[in-house]
Amino acid sequence: MWVYVATVLAVAYYVGLESGYVGGGPDKMSWLALIGLGTSAGIASGFGIGCIHELIHRPTFTELYHARVVLLFSNYNYFWVEHVWGHHKRVATDEDPASSALNEPLWTFIPKCWYYSALSAWRLETKFLENRGMGWYNINNRILYPYLASFAIDYAIYSYWGPKALAFQIIQSIWTAFLTDQANYIEHYGLRRKRLSDSTDEWGWYNDYERPGWMHAWNTGDRISNWILFKIERHPDHHVNAGRPYQILRTFKESPTYPTGYAGMFVLSWFPPLFYAVMNPLVKKAHEDYARQLKDGSYEKIFPKGANNISTVYKKTGEDFFEAGSSEYGGGVDSNTTTDIAAGVWHKKTN
Repeated sequence: MWVYVATVLAVAYYVGLESGYVGGGPDKMSWLALIGLGTSAGIASGFGIGCIHELIHRPTFTELYHARVVLLFSNYNYFWVEHVWGHHKRVATDEDPASSALNEPLWTFIPKCWYYSALSAWRLETKFLENRGMGWYNINNRILYPYLASFAIDYAIYSYWGPKALAFQIIQSIWTAFLTDQANYIEHYGLRRKRLSDSTDEWGWYNDYERPGWMHAWNTGDRISNWILFKIERHPDHHVNAGRPYQILRTFKESPTYPTGYAGMFVLSWFPPLFYAVMNPLVKKAHEDYARQLKDGSYEKIFPKGANNISTVYKKTGEDFFEAGSSEYGGGVDSNTTTDIAAGVWHKKTN
């Protein structure tokens, strides 16, 4: 975390020097070099989101707030709220902005995901505050006031190190968000949960689906990118058991599986026709495999018991779908619900 913050500040200062804003020298910083610096920092930060993603699911406020400091410097404060209570609730449905649909290109998915994820995050945060008897303007708003802090950071970079330093900061922030949601794009492409009724939530979104399972996210055991990204590629286990630390996430070959690791899938997704040609047959196979597993009863034999699709420091177990045996923190024992802070966002569903 601190390496990222130090890098952003150090490079912004360097840009200020090279552009002549600091020290009063000539402007030697070309826009091409500036874009290169911003892009490089953003790509590094985008990969670093794997660490941030892990921290926002961990059971202590110390870990969560480490992640939130990074989000301050990437102007991405709503991400963790939407990811935990929005994405993990609605994953693999048309209601989830971060679950790409069949034949949906990356280049239209990204702006749509940004808009609807931000809207959903604001709604969820408002509901979170209402559950605690607070208004949206309360100082505890975890989106509004962090964004004011982010704007203050951006303004300080502009004031002390100049407009090109600010441009660097904005470029790296955009790349961080882009790569994060590019990961979302490939992680659930074309996979959908069955809707059980026409029940809707207070915002008019369908909310009665089968629980997130082992067939609703793409999996790969590719070692190098799993090591780099804190095993986020073992994505089915993460969505079934959101509180499991990355070190003990499991992979099963029967889950929908990529032909390569995330690095290869990222590049492939830049070219929609090629991406569809590779992935659409695999999507079809995944749905067929799931139907067969349910019909012959093999699903319950292949995959381990347990489910806890929303896990946070605020409420570790049982806020949405929950089934005992999810082994949240190792040793085969569910996390201790007696330490949970009351009033999350969603109510518990059991099955």
